[in-house]
Amino acid sequence: DGAGIASTADDILEILGIVKRKKKGVRTLLNPDTKELPEEERTLMALLDFSPTSISYLQEKTKLEIPILTQLLLSLELKGFVERTGPAHYIKKIR
Repeated sequence: DGAGIASTADDILEILGIVKRKKKGVRTLLNPDTKELPEEERTLMALLDFSPTSISYLQEKTKLEIPILTQLLLSLELKGFVERTGPAHYIKKIR
């Protein structure tokens, strides 16, 4: 591949692999492949976004105990799916 021209924000998102255009004007967000993750980790990935999400929000939604939730988030972080952005806040990582 060579250099290309990005004339819109959508072009940049597509180049970075964040969105894929299906048809003209329609785009979909590409999520990291989570098919191989355990169910609890997939659930967390579905709740996380590209903006910081608090562990208390995740605990409220999943009803998991904080130590288990922390262990799952660490596992996702080590696998490269999430990133800790501050005290008890996580984001979905662009892969």
